[in-house]
Amino acid sequence: MSSYFPIPRNIDLTFGSKKEVIRSSVTLINHPNNCLKKSLNRKQGDKDLIYYLYYLNGTKWKKYSASICKFGHHIEFKREEVNLENEKMLVIIPSYKTDLPEETYILPRPFSIRKDKSPIAERGSYNFTLCNSTSSYQGEYPDSISSLKKSSFFSFDSLRLNQEADCKSFLLLMNLEIDARKNETHRVNIYNPYNKEDIAQIDISSNTFSVIELGFGLNERISISQELLFISCATTTFIPLFLSAGISQKNYEISVEHTHPPTEMLWGLSKSEALRKLKRNWVKG
Repeated sequence: MSSYFPIPRNIDLTFGSKKEVIRSSVTLINHPNNCLKKSLNRKQGDKDLIYYLYYLNGTKWKKYSASICKFGHHIEFKREEVNLENEKMLVIIPSYKTDLPEETYILPRPFSIRKDKSPIAERGSYNFTLCNSTSSYQGEYPDSISSLKKSSFFSFDSLRLNQEADCKSFLLLMNLEIDARKNETHRVNIYNPYNKEDIAQIDISSNTFSVIELGFGLNERISISQELLFISCATTTFIPLFLSAGISQKNYEISVEHTHPPTEMLWGLSKSEALRKLKRNWVKG
């Protein structure tokens, strides 16, 4: 399973009179991180890898840079070092090819450096830094998801920290379509699971790394600090991240977590049917 690596946006923060920025980056290593040791001992063309950085420019993907990473070494892509608008969609593509196109409608496929048949995806470190504090998680955007013709999304916000005056929580929704011409708008619903009452409806475009602050008073009827909220979209899929940042005893704190898709919470030969029932009842159109 090969993977793309979209780069998150930087996030502006305000704590009282203090203005800060959560700075994002992605760290990748040219070394298999998902295989058994016995597979690693077999030499299978250990060689330099090229990490291409593409950005969405209208209805085309445009190459921004190409960085060579030697086998066994790592490379970090910092959002602040990319001379493009913060809202631009940026995607890292690992490849052994030296001739990827300058512009293209369809993103080139990422290469896999796996050594065996491990079902675990190749991952990178997604890093979020607030002053001197950093939180990371291991993630990716699988090639197989980026080319789906039909999909939906369902998640919940149990990883969000309770809202306090000195703490802010964000929902980051990662969506990637390999075809740059698929510039569609999707309705994301945030709602109360107990009565399915809408808290908010947010329109999000394809090929974005959206940032939604969860403490901005989405709806006066239901407090955002209630126990649990459900989040769904009937027309596309997202990879959700929950980012919380705050100040404790004058020190900055930051944490990032992500939820697994419902299919990974089910077992057995009938899990596809169970998933269909779950989405039929909980994914709002």
